[in-house]
Amino acid sequence: MTLEDVVSELLALKVQVLQNKNHMHEEIASALNRSHELLHRNGHGRTRTSRRQLRLVMTHLQTLSSDIRQLHYQTVYMRKGFELALNDTRADLGGRFEGVLGSMSNMSGALEAMTSRVGALEFGMQKAGIDLPTTEPVVSMRAVRPVVTSVRGRTTVLGCIWSVSGIDQTNISLSWSKVGGVLSPGYVEERGSLTIYDVDYSDGGIYKCRHDKQGDDVTSATVELVVKVPSLTMKTKRDDIIVYRGSKAVLECVITGDVIVAAPIYWTRSNGVLPVQSSNRDGRLIIDDVVLKDAGTYVCDVNITEVVVNPGVITLQVKKEPMVRVRLVGGLEPYEGRVEVLYRNRWGTVCDDGWDNADASVVCRMAGFTLGGVAKTKAFYGTGSGTIWLDDVNCTGTEDTLEDCVSNPWGDHSCYHQEDAGVQCIVDLPFFQGLRLSGGRLPGEGRVEISRFGVWGSLCDEGWDDRDATVVCRMMGFNFGGYRNRPGLYGITDTPAWMTNIRCHGDEPDIFHCGHRGWGPHVCPNDNHATVTCA
Repeated sequence: MTLEDVVSELLALKVQVLQNKNHMHEEIASALNRSHELLHRNGHGRTRTSRRQLRLVMTHLQTLSSDIRQLHYQTVYMRKGFELALNDTRADLGGRFEGVLGSMSNMSGALEAMTSRVGALEFGMQKAGIDLPTTEPVVSMRAVRPVVTSVRGRTTVLGCIWSVSGIDQTNISLSWSKVGGVLSPGYVEERGSLTIYDVDYSDGGIYKCRHDKQGDDVTSATVELVVKVPSLTMKTKRDDIIVYRGSKAVLECVITGDVIVAAPIYWTRSNGVLPVQSSNRDGRLIIDDVVLKDAGTYVCDVNITEVVVNPGVITLQVKKEPMVRVRLVGGLEPYEGRVEVLYRNRWGTVCDDGWDNADASVVCRMAGFTLGGVAKTKAFYGTGSGTIWLDDVNCTGTEDTLEDCVSNPWGDHSCYHQEDAGVQCIVDLPFFQGLRLSGGRLPGEGRVEISRFGVWGSLCDEGWDDRDATVVCRMMGFNFGGYRNRPGLYGITDTPAWMTNIRCHGDEPDIFHCGHRGWGPHVCPNDNHATVTCA
């Protein structure tokens, strides 16, 4: 406490005392005048009634006396505290210090004289047969929080408040002790609080706070400090991930919790064996060329002692992607052309024997057009070359791939390329009006957006990988490939997600020749849109 604080406290106390003193004088004069009026008006024969009324007046005066007495006690406590606090600085403050103590002494003397006068008034009231109780100041100590819970290694503050007759004394210094132990070396006591730095388990226990000048337990309070083990939680970016066979899966976790750690994140699997084609890159588990048996539960964790770690759990689902690829060749639009299939790494055609709209609908679905298709025969989009892979195809129209349809064995046919089958997929035109990258600083990076019906929308990141990014980059004029960046890197958007679960192989002329789940809008979080960085 500075000298300015002391002077400010004394001035405030002085004003309060003078106000109470003047008020008391007014009340005494009023009470005496009223008593005389009662006696003259009613006569001495009714003295008993007057005494009852006088007793009520004197009771009010006794309340004022108690208030002044409490102010006196508070001043005495303050003076003693200031003398001790300023004792070491007597030589530095010199005459100014003596002046402060003189002001305190004068005020204390005035209050003592006032208390004596009030005592005389009480004595006179007792002689008149009026009993007056004597009220002493009520002092108490309470904890700011009876129980404080902290984590090992943190800074913890324990607090107590000293009160006199219900008035908190914020500038009174308190002393602290630990029940059944000693205070930690790294503690600081200041204005009723005990600060413990770098809390350890040994610091836990019961602490007692008390007034420096009060020795009994009546004016003390206790605070229990509970020190718990720090905990960490591995928070997964997504709890469930769905990818198609042959694509890339990226599993991510971040560390959150009570302490900051730089420990590496490691991954395990429910059966204890990670996929052979997986790698841990900066805490992310990346699985290339996902196969069906890679599906399962994956756990991210850190190896830290003396810390409780709650591992993160991610469920990976792998959906079957057709082993047979299709492309539409020779048409004027991406949604029409001669049907060509890739089987055993060789592109070939399909014979039109028995070819109908049900077969065409399956091919269109494989190409991402889910509204059906119209069959074209007799090499409507020109003749192909190479192997004729399929003949006598007989689909019901509900299959996901030509592999599921009835047909002759692969390569068994009796056709010529003049009989190559084609399709015209049904789309809701206007189909496509443009492609752009948004949010990037350079021309070859950003969030992938396409325009459909004149409305710009995004592509959902579900199943998105480097092969899909390569096709987009080729459409933008970058012929050296591209790679997927994390969702949200180039900002978020609330535009509709026109495409999701895109399945490119990397050599398609544009993204509309890649498989996908059909045209949206699809449900896709605003921070889960596909992004690319082109080489």
